[in-house]
This record gives sequence, C-alpha cells and structure tokens, in this order.
Amino acid sequence: MLIEFKVKNFKSIKNQAVLSMVANNSDNIFENNIFEVKELAKDRLLKTTSIYGANASGKTNLFKAFHFFHQLVLKSHGHQKGALITFSPFKIGNKMKAEPTEFEVSFVNEGTLFNYKVSYTTKEIVYECLKELKNKKEIIIFLRNKDTYQFDVDRKIQTDLSSRTLENMLYLSKATQERYSRITKAFLWFEKNLQIGTNELMEDSLLQSTIDYLHKHKELIPLFSKELRQIDLGIEKIMNVEVKELGVDQLPENMLPKEIMEMITQQNKKFTTARLTLLQNGQAFDLQTDASDGTKRYFSILGPVIDTILKGGMIFIDELEIRLHPMLCSRLIRLFQDPEENKKNAQLVFTTHNAQLLGDDLLRRDQVWIAEKNKQGETEIYSIGEEFKPRNDKNLEKGYLAGEFGGIPKIKEGRLIKDEFLQTKKIS
Repeated sequence: MLIEFKVKNFKSIKNQAVLSMVANNSDNIFENNIFEVKELAKDRLLKTTSIYGANASGKTNLFKAFHFFHQLVLKSHGHQKGALITFSPFKIGNKMKAEPTEFEVSFVNEGTLFNYKVSYTTKEIVYECLKELKNKKEIIIFLRNKDTYQFDVDRKIQTDLSSRTLENMLYLSKATQERYSRITKAFLWFEKNLQIGTNELMEDSLLQSTIDYLHKHKELIPLFSKELRQIDLGIEKIMNVEVKELGVDQLPENMLPKEIMEMITQQNKKFTTARLTLLQNGQAFDLQTDASDGTKRYFSILGPVIDTILKGGMIFIDELEIRLHPMLCSRLIRLFQDPEENKKNAQLVFTTHNAQLLGDDLLRRDQVWIAEKNKQGETEIYSIGEEFKPRNDKNLEKGYLAGEFGGIPKIKEGRLIKDEFLQTKKIS
C-alpha cells in the first residue's frame, strides 16, 4: 500500500514534489473511497487518486519518476562497474545538473511499514536508506552515504554485503540478489505489488502482456468475459487464448530490418506471439486484428487492473481516458472504490484530462491533484483539498474548468489566420 511518494530534480520537477495517499480526516464523504491501515494508527489511505493538468504540465513526469525508481530497484544489481546511471535532472539553468535526483517512498507491505529513500547522480548512488517503523520505533535497516554504511541490525552480514555493492548499484537491489531476507518484504513491494503503465507508446506491448496473463491464468477467463459483457461492447465471451512460439522464418516479412533478422537467425532466437479470440453476435473474431481501438485499450488495461485488485497491489495508469468513453473510465475507478470488488484495498493513481470524472460523485477533494508549471518551467503538484479547501458540496468539475484550481491551459484568444496573411501567402 502506497502512503507517499516524493521526487526532486527529475525532468521538469525541480523542487520536491509530494504525492500523498493519506486521506484528509476532515472529509466525511464517499467513505468507500478510503480504508484503514492498522500500521498507520490514525491515518487512513485513499484507494484512488487522480492527477489533472494541462498538456506539458509535467504530470506524466511524476509517473516516469516512479517508473525509473521502480526499474532501478529491480535491475541495478546487474550494473557493471563504471556503467553510468541514466540521469535526467531539471535542465533549465545549470544549478540542478550538478545536484542528485532524489526519490522517497513510504509504503506498507505484509504488515510492515517502510520508508525508503535514494539519491543518485549519473556516476553513483549518493544516499540510500531503508527504515522499518514498528510500534512507534524507527529501525534503520541500512543507511548509506556513498560507500559509508550504517546498520541497526545484522551488522556483520550487512557489512559483508555492502563490500560487494558497487557505487552504481542500489544496496536494496544487490542485497536482495544475495538473499538477505530482512529486506525481502521491501523489495517484493516493488517487484510484486507495483505496476506502472500505460501510455500510448506501450499499448501494443500491454495488449500482448494482458493476453499472456490470461493464458497463464485461464481460470480468470469467465471473469474477463463477464466484464466485457457488462460494459456493452457487444462481446459475448472469450473463446480462446493461444500463445505460440515462432522461429525467425515464421515471422512476417519486413517485420524487422534485414541486419537484425540476420543477427537473430544466427542466434536461433524464438519469438512468442499471443492471440485471443472473442465471440460477438455469434461470430468469432480476433482481438488484435478485428476489434476496435477502444476495445483493445479497455482489454489491455483490464489485465493489470484485475491483477492489481486480486493481489491488493498498486497501479499507476497514465492518461486513463485514451480511447475510452468517460463512463468506462468511471467504471475502472469504481472497481477500486467498491469494497465488494476491492476486498484487499488495491490502489490506483491515474493522470487524466477528463473533467467529467470530477462531476460524477466519484472523487473526494483529497483524491484530486493538480500538476502545473510555474513561470520558471518547474512542475509543482498539489491537492485541491489542501490548497483550496473547496466545500464538500462544491461542483469540482465546474470549478476546475473555470480555472479555480489551476491545471488548465492558458489559451490566449485571438484570430490565428488573418486577412493580411491570406492576401500575401499562396498555399498550393
């Protein structure tokens, strides 16, 4: 369960940006949208959070930050000595280029409350700390300042592990690879409970991965079929899910450049292709080739959404509304907010431009966040509940579109194509 994420000096985010899933206790509406966590005492958490903002406001950079952090945790143990870490600091001016990027996340996994913080440059991990908070006590599992370490537990074992951790590796990643069990819960939250997607560039791969997921979990086919029937796509059921392994000679012509085809032929690589057949109006049809873009989009998202809900995990979805009717977006959000559907308190964070979701009696004030760039080109994010404190009965949709909360484009009125232009320019 995500409690809070912080990021500093990453792409358009210069100063620390904080996304909190902690519910505002003064809000007493939509109680199904929040849940209690025994590890947090008085605080309750949000099941869903939305992030609004104009184009180029930097809201997607918050997701990119979490995605990069996620991948660094999962993969940095494989870094070779001297390999550079991808580094994307705030680039306006020169000051931040010399400063490290910082990530920090607080979360609960398997009954334990953790805080994990990392800062890094292109050459090294500058700082890394994992804390376990139990019974109001803070235990430093490890604290690292460059190559100097501090441990509150298992000092001998961890000193040995730290000596084998390169300057460009996260200790959490390396120690997990070396099977140090004390940090397994923290690592598994990143590995098993966290999904980050999707944007338009990932749609094809997401569709394939959802079909693969359904092939591995065929017991879920009736569940997927039921949902596709319920949302009025005209689909009766999923008939068949098939995954095939293909050799290079079976791939479509011109699928890959000639040089790459020759290279993979020499390596005798195999490729996996997944196909899904649906029944509609008594006729079988192929999801990938015959279905509408909207149907493919909803099905693609449905895979990670159902997986997240069944596991009680956490998912980020960028631009939730791409190719989807507003009512389908609302449907996905309600799956998380319905306590009968979401019994394990899975969480969803999504970016959107769809203001209609604000007027559907769907979101509380503390579930609506805004990303906006200031005059210096820096992305700032804030909760409208904290920043503006609108009344519970305030129409958030009208307020947002009227610019009361920020996060909308500032469009200058004026005629674009003037008569003088038409008289002097000839377009052939």
